[in-house]
Amino acid sequence: MIDTKLVQVLRVFSKKELKQLQTFIHSPLFNSNKKQYALNCELFDYIIQFAPKFEHKKMSKEIAFQYLFPKKKQYRDQDMRYLLSNLLKLVEQYIVWQQINQDEWQEKMLLLDFYEKKRLLKHFEGVKRILENYKKNDKKMPFKDVEYYYNAFLLERKSSLVLNIRQKGQQNSGFQKRVHSLDQYYLLQQLYYYCEIISRAKVLGDQQYQAPLIEELLSFLPKSKYINNVSIALYYQATLMLKNIENIGNYRTLKELLHNHHALLEPMKMRNLYAYARNFCVWQPKERRAEFMKELLSLYDMQLSQGLLYENGYLIPPLFKNIVTTGLKIGDLVWTEHFIENNIEKVEPKYQQEVSDYNYAHLHFHQKKYVETIDLLIEKVENEKVKVRKFEDIFYQVSARRLLIKAYYELDEFKIEDAFNNLEVFLSMNKVTIAATTLERNRNFIKLCKRMYKLSPYAKGRQEKLSKIGADIDNTPQIADRKWIEQKYKALL
Repeated sequence: MIDTKLVQVLRVFSKKELKQLQTFIHSPLFNSNKKQYALNCELFDYIIQFAPKFEHKKMSKEIAFQYLFPKKKQYRDQDMRYLLSNLLKLVEQYIVWQQINQDEWQEKMLLLDFYEKKRLLKHFEGVKRILENYKKNDKKMPFKDVEYYYNAFLLERKSSLVLNIRQKGQQNSGFQKRVHSLDQYYLLQQLYYYCEIISRAKVLGDQQYQAPLIEELLSFLPKSKYINNVSIALYYQATLMLKNIENIGNYRTLKELLHNHHALLEPMKMRNLYAYARNFCVWQPKERRAEFMKELLSLYDMQLSQGLLYENGYLIPPLFKNIVTTGLKIGDLVWTEHFIENNIEKVEPKYQQEVSDYNYAHLHFHQKKYVETIDLLIEKVENEKVKVRKFEDIFYQVSARRLLIKAYYELDEFKIEDAFNNLEVFLSMNKVTIAATTLERNRNFIKLCKRMYKLSPYAKGRQEKLSKIGADIDNTPQIADRKWIEQKYKALL
């Protein structure tokens, strides 16, 4: 029962939600069959006692069946599966109810549907006025994005239908509003999808999608009144930027729009737009990359000031790492240290220590404080063996082991051999979890680093071996920490 769909859903609920769900399950309103109602309540109450992990040994279908039917001697799997399926349907009803209950607009739209079908026109007008006030009230509907214009279209459509009932098909002014809302919804969706198409093609090499009307839209928009809609202007500018990474002006314009209008769109949409801007920086050619690494840091700064980098109120460890890595890449160690000091408490408390140790270790390495770097990465040393401290994030695990190798290399420390073995074993043990490209990059790092470390200054044929290492670096596209590898190679020449 631990791996059933029902339990998988229950695991994502908070304590408060589970309590509310229990009240929902126990309500006779949602259970027409008295016998089934009693079984639903008993089964749910049995399962809920094992929250929040639901991993107790008594969480088996057989034991639960025995609890529900103490007089039955034989377990019937078909009956148990039916009970679990029926209870899952009730849980899904609760989820729908919860979602609607949290969305005032959707709730009122459903009321409009009911009043329209029942021809309760006065009631309809009352709800309609509430929705129209929502549109005017920034506290109710602050974000003028795709969903806003789609909802506006639906509201005008409903209003037109009711007006037609009253006026028996006579012309009404709502038709023009409906078309205008639909146009804005369509334009925003087209621009958003085209931005996604470009991003997918660049990142994943996915060329299967086409947008045959995009050129016409891009030609039409600057001459139309719709470009005055800031949401459309943002996505229009993002599209222009992604279409031509050589045109820096498009990026500058989008950045200014993001700075001036960050409160207009729903936070998730703003994060998407910032992601497009960051991609533009990352995709710049080599000769402009240093300049745009600084731009990348500037974008992170803007998002931090606008509160757009938080998930459930916290900075997640991978994002924290990306920001620190960007600061280190451009060599701004003061900014990076300031960022770690001022933002570590914004990481979820259970991850704060490891995020602090990991990122300070990288900062110390760039400050050439190699002993301090090692101290933050080593949990303890037994029998002269390297034991890397445990990190929850698997990418932290890989990167920390690689950083340890680099620190030992800089110190010319014999323990580097253990560090090589440690990373090799970790990659092998986690090869199913770690992406194939990441495995390849790290294994190539180990091979090249080993060869450089073991190359004695007095080795026979040293120059020939060095040339071979250099050629292999040039001919190996996937190498983790390539820049550091190339620096160490040049130091050997």
